[in-house]
Amino acid sequence: VDLVVLSYMIMAIPCKVAMIDLIFGKNEAMNEASPAQFYGFNICLNVAALLFALAVSDLAMILDINGAICTNFVAFILPAAFYMRVWKEPTCCTRLATWLLLAF
Repeated sequence: VDLVVLSYMIMAIPCKVAMIDLIFGKNEAMNEASPAQFYGFNICLNVAALLFALAVSDLAMILDINGAICTNFVAFILPAAFYMRVWKEPTCCTRLATWLLLAF
């Protein structure tokens, strides 16, 4: 039970910081969000997590979908995107190969 609580917090904190920045435009690392925004979003996030946990009866299906999406993203899209970002002026052949990796 302890590991579940710790892993939930490790995943919830970056989600909370990113979503407060996305929704309210406030940098939570600098404590810019008002208490109402901060606590309101925390309540909504925890209620959504609770409802999702109650609605999902088979976690294996969720992990299968997550694995199918994330594996392809990490294996094919991220390396090509990193390459495009790092190299300022790639040659025509490498640019074509990079776009083919991104497309397929």
